[in-house]
Amino acid sequence: MANTSRKSAVAHSRNDEAVRRVLVGDDDQGIRDVLARLLEDEGYEIVTASSGAEALERLTRSEDERPHLALLDIRMPDLEGIAILQRMLEQGVDVPVILMTGYNTATLAIKAMQMGAADYLTSPSPTWTK
Repeated sequence: MANTSRKSAVAHSRNDEAVRRVLVGDDDQGIRDVLARLLEDEGYEIVTASSGAEALERLTRSEDERPHLALLDIRMPDLEGIAILQRMLEQGVDVPVILMTGYNTATLAIKAMQMGAADYLTSPSPTWTK
């Protein structure tokens, strides 16, 4: 899977057909809700997942059912974001992934980008959800 195709898909505007359904995968319901609300307000269709297994299941559906972009927490129950990215690569799933974490470490960011993540972000503050 070419990293350039991932990045070009992320770069499309919200009015472009390439990115319209976004998966928000995070075990923190507050963060899922805030991100979903923000993205819905911008016109995106949102799909959520509260665990790594649920996120992977949604990402490996048929092409017409899967999201066009995934925002995934690095640390989720049962399957972490890096592991999801690895399984997507193994299965040839070409969906741009932006990994999020509350842990701002360069090591995780470098590993995520080397594995083909489109980007790496520090998760929104838990105070956003209160």
